[in-house]
Amino acid sequence: MKKSIYTEKRYRQSGLDDAERVSNKVKSRFTKWLVSHRYLVHQKDVDHLLSRESDFCDSVILHESERVAEQQRILLECEQDRVKEKRLNAETRQERYKKVSDVVIKAAEAVLSQKLNDTDPSQLIIGTPYFEEFASFAYGASLDFTKLGNLCTLSKPLSNSILDLVNNDKFCEKKGQKVRNIRDPKTAIGFIGIESCRMIFPVMMSKQLLKWSDKNTKIMVPKIWQSAVSTANVTRMRLADVEYKEPDIGILLGMMRSIGLFIIANNFISSFDEALSLVMMDYKEKKMRDEYFSCADVTPKLEYLPLIIEKFEGLVTKKIIETFNWDMNTIHIKNALIEDIDNVAILERSILGAALAQGKAFTVFDMMNKSHVFDREHLPYWLAHHQIEMSTFKNLRSRNPGQLEF
Repeated sequence: MKKSIYTEKRYRQSGLDDAERVSNKVKSRFTKWLVSHRYLVHQKDVDHLLSRESDFCDSVILHESERVAEQQRILLECEQDRVKEKRLNAETRQERYKKVSDVVIKAAEAVLSQKLNDTDPSQLIIGTPYFEEFASFAYGASLDFTKLGNLCTLSKPLSNSILDLVNNDKFCEKKGQKVRNIRDPKTAIGFIGIESCRMIFPVMMSKQLLKWSDKNTKIMVPKIWQSAVSTANVTRMRLADVEYKEPDIGILLGMMRSIGLFIIANNFISSFDEALSLVMMDYKEKKMRDEYFSCADVTPKLEYLPLIIEKFEGLVTKKIIETFNWDMNTIHIKNALIEDIDNVAILERSILGAALAQGKAFTVFDMMNKSHVFDREHLPYWLAHHQIEMSTFKNLRSRNPGQLEF
């Protein structure tokens, strides 16, 4: 007899209502934790073979035209004009800066909200991840080297990520192999092993979807990425624990569920720059010179992102998912994602939807707890809301869920 994915405990409706209320507070705290500069990812949890955190470097500017966009040009003009002005009293300048900064932040929130709400989904996502193509053959007897190779042919970023992985000395060491100079994706797939590709491909397909180059989100992006990897791996573990026939689907579920977060992070700085330009032009037209000059000091701030995340990350993920071509063999994957986005009660979900909820629940607890910001009084409600035991959390943590084992 197969194990149930749910705890054996059963709660009264009043208890479940309380658990949902507290869980919403936990989710809100987690979004604030994601954007906070005070907290970092614990490096011992990170799988550096899958993350770009350790080897990322800033892009090199080769031409002036690459650096000076229209929004930057407006700001540059402001800075040049400002040097001609007399120095203001420090206190007056600070008060004006606070006022202007608040206006810019409000405008940035509006710009980003409109972009996420109105932009065509195909323009929000970077490249084409081919998730549904992979799902159509990866979790059954039809998985083979040819289909995986064809996927690499379709996606150059995926092909490059796979080649980078197999030529990484640490990956080769993990597999007990010597480093080889592999240049053919199909040879790389053979080196990885077809079963391991079920886990690796969704992660590598997701790598292209998240920008790491913005210095303004350099604290947030590694946390977003690690939460995606951990959620994916724990979802897989929960499916394996209850002997689901294809537990590796959990990796795909976890990575796809994070698409909205990736897109919000990617569009942060462009939206902020656009908002700053709009505010500056408005001040200039109104001849509010002091406020106009204060704009030169306004720097990007993440303080409005938690509200954006809470409002839009599910909506954006859903919009992207709806653009994929799901068939009868993969529709259960889409349905599990929709269950989570729509906050369907966990006892009413499919097994995939329940596993995804528990994968997210563990990740939120684990990452916040390691930063000492998870309120222990919330824990019983958090566990009840996701129908899981603390002993299961402890077991999951002992299995290094932030890292994939092949």
